[in-house]
Amino acid sequence: MYAGNFVFSQLIAHLPMHTFWRCVQRYRGHHKVKAFSCLDQFLCLAFAQLTYRESLRDVDSLENRHEYSPCCCRARGGARRPGHALAGPVSRSA
Repeated sequence: MYAGNFVFSQLIAHLPMHTFWRCVQRYRGHHKVKAFSCLDQFLCLAFAQLTYRESLRDVDSLENRHEYSPCCCRARGGARRPGHALAGPVSRSA
């Protein structure tokens, strides 16, 4: 198996992270963040753009199909769907 870096991680290595963190501080992107940081969200959205994903659900389904994740989302804690998104349909009895 290939032991080098993924193309995505090579692309991310060239980003100016100092500028990214300066923007996060300027616009208070870290305010009330518990687990899924601004960097995690940026990496997941960048991965989705590069792989032509249409939604975060597509990224989540891609990550669940592989044992390793090309995106950093799984290694960092991951984007989780809210509980109501995982629930089945509600049947109402009249």
